[in-house]
Amino acid sequence: MSRVCIVLFFIIFSFCGFALKKTFSVKDELKGPLTSLLDEAVYLHQAFYSKREDQIRLTSLKMINQIEVLERSPQLVPYHQRSYIDRLLRSLKPQLEAIRTSPGIRRTNINAVNHTLTYMAHIYGLNKYAVFFCPDDRSVWLQGKKSKKMKPLHLEYQECGALVK
Repeated sequence: MSRVCIVLFFIIFSFCGFALKKTFSVKDELKGPLTSLLDEAVYLHQAFYSKREDQIRLTSLKMINQIEVLERSPQLVPYHQRSYIDRLLRSLKPQLEAIRTSPGIRRTNINAVNHTLTYMAHIYGLNKYAVFFCPDDRSVWLQGKKSKKMKPLHLEYQECGALVK
C-alpha cells in the first residue's frame, strides 16, 4: 500500500512539474531551423514597417521554405511534441502564402502569424527576440532584441506597443 502511494506521489509530482514548465526543451538541431524561421519573421516585420513589397514577398517565401524544411525533419522534434509543432507550422503556411500573394488581406494574416511565432518563441525558450504587445488592437510582434519599437500595422495605433519580453 505504501509503495503504491509513493509511486502515485511521484507520478503526480512529475506530472505537475511538467505542467508548470513554461518552455519545452529544444534539441540543438531543432533550435537552428526554428531560429532561422523567427529571424525571417523579424525581417518580415521590418519589411512591413518600411512598406517594401518585394521584401514582404521574398521573406514570406523564405519563411514558407523554412517551414517545409522543418516539416521534412520530424526527427528533430521530440516524439511527444511532433503533432503540436506540426499543427503550428501547418497553420502558418496558408497565412504566409496569403501575405505573399494577397496584399488586401494581409492585416489579419500577419497578426495570426505574429501570434503563432511569438508563442513558438516563448514555448521553445528562444529568447533572442523582443516581443511587443499593443492592447488597443491586440497585436503582438517579434523584433530583434536591440531594435526600437516599430509597429507596422494599424496606423491609428502607431504609438501603441509595450515590450513584454
